Amino acid sequence: MTDPRNRKSLNPLPVRPPPGCRTEWDEIRCWLRAEVGQVVNVSCAEVSQLFNNEGYIFRNCTKDGWTDLYPTYEEACEFGEDVATESEVGVERGGGAYWKIWPCHT
Repeated sequence: MTDPRNRKSLNPLPVRPPPGCRTEWDEIRCWLRAEVGQVVNVSCAEVSQLFNNEGYIFRNCTKDGWTDLYPTYEEACEFGEDVATESEVGVERGGGAYWKIWPCHT
């Protein structure tokens, strides 16, 4: 007869994610994990060196997940005057303007 303490459970307990907001990529930057109730703010300068103002973007971590950005990147951050827009740059073969994207690490 086998010892019941040595048998594996046929119905393992479900693994629940930790409470709070998970790390999330919003196509611009990585928002790291936060606790429910935490307000996270990021300066425009942290988002890109192309921004020339000291605006901030905020997100709240709620029990339902991350809130939308407030204000949006477009509303909070201004490009420097010497930065060409995408329509002004054009893309040449073997060169051109690009952004280096660093993915989120969880």
